[in-house]
Amino acid sequence: EAVAAYARAERANAPRAVLHELAKRAAASARAVDDALQSTTDPVCVQFRCTAELGCYLKFLCRAGCDQCEIGGVCYRNGDQRVDTDASGNVVKQYCEFCDPAESKTSWTSCVTGTPARGDACREKRCYQTFGVCAIEETCAPECGWCKFEDRGYDTCFKANWTKDGDECLKCLPDTQPAAWTNVCPSCTPECANGAVCRFASSPTATSGATRCDCSSTGLVGATCDDAPVCAPPCQNGGTCIVDSYDFYGDTRTTRCECDATGYTGATCDTCTPGSTCPAECTPPCVNGACEYVEQGNLTAGTRCNCDGSGFDGVTCAMPVTVPCAPPCANGGTCSADGVCRCAGAWTGDDCTTRKDTGGKGSGSSGGVDVGGDPTLPEAERLECADACSAACVGGFADCKCYAQRRKEVVCERPAESFLYAAASGAAATAVAAAVVTAAALLVAAASPWW
Repeated sequence: EAVAAYARAERANAPRAVLHELAKRAAASARAVDDALQSTTDPVCVQFRCTAELGCYLKFLCRAGCDQCEIGGVCYRNGDQRVDTDASGNVVKQYCEFCDPAESKTSWTSCVTGTPARGDACREKRCYQTFGVCAIEETCAPECGWCKFEDRGYDTCFKANWTKDGDECLKCLPDTQPAAWTNVCPSCTPECANGAVCRFASSPTATSGATRCDCSSTGLVGATCDDAPVCAPPCQNGGTCIVDSYDFYGDTRTTRCECDATGYTGATCDTCTPGSTCPAECTPPCVNGACEYVEQGNLTAGTRCNCDGSGFDGVTCAMPVTVPCAPPCANGGTCSADGVCRCAGAWTGDDCTTRKDTGGKGSGSSGGVDVGGDPTLPEAERLECADACSAACVGGFADCKCYAQRRKEVVCERPAESFLYAAASGAAATAVAAAVVTAAALLVAAASPWW
């Protein structure tokens, strides 16, 4: 019952004094139940009873030494309120009268708000009739150690030495000024700036009566707390120097660089924060590609070289990417790092299986070199012959022949119409014939792989 009464009062936002009184009552009830269960205390003030009509219940005994009141033949607990009930036991009226064994154990004790409690001028009664509580509160008077004046828009009581919220210089001093705050701080000359508090200097070297500005609430420094702190070494990249701590006397003890929102960290904000706007720096540096931050969930785990699109791979993007050529390169072609065939000799195409068009640039060109010669050559040597012809027979030569019996000789021949034209020219024919012989000799020498 007592616990339930406390819960109801708490839900109703009852005054603190009511909650305090109900909490005491609940604790006393718990002790009484424990006494009844254990039956080890003397005197026994409560017992379990059992009847067919009421079932099991607690009976208060009002014995000598019990903290109870016997009024009208009924035993009440300390703090019980006088009430009127109807035939069903429902409360219909509550009085500001209570069982108070300290004043009377045989009658109700009146609880008139504002009257002294038990003869103590600094403790007064306050009746919370609805909650069934007669609270004992301290008297808000200067002689009892209290100040009373308007604060926050209404009259408020403050205990002696109570400090005003947000201004530690203002205190309640009932003996000197009970109806207003008292300024307990000295006056500094020049005045302290930025809301700093003037105090009596308390350092071991301070002279008696000396004052100083306490800058601990401002974040500033200087004699009047109007200077910004200075860090050594100075903060970089937009970092702000702040006071990290003040000593007992309110003087600056240590400073540090505040790097928030700069994208940098470190003692002087000189280290780039991963994931910020400052560029990533890889160690060792990237040879190719770009350095970037590595994210793991919402955290930055470090940096790495991103080699995408660079044609290189590896930790620093220094290794050429080797992409296999598909289909593979034929006829002596080689596959480059980017997967493209580099064809050799007379071959071209994606896989080096197409012969180059090596048509000459002269007037007798037929548009290509016809490779012929010794039909007994093996396939490998015929391919070698084709490469030699492509390299040697240019500038209008239409036919190329390779002869194994001539020590793998390469012979380039001009088209027949060129010879016919040269022969009809008389002396020019002789020159043409000489040119054929000379070209053949030179071309044989040029085809040195066939020797």
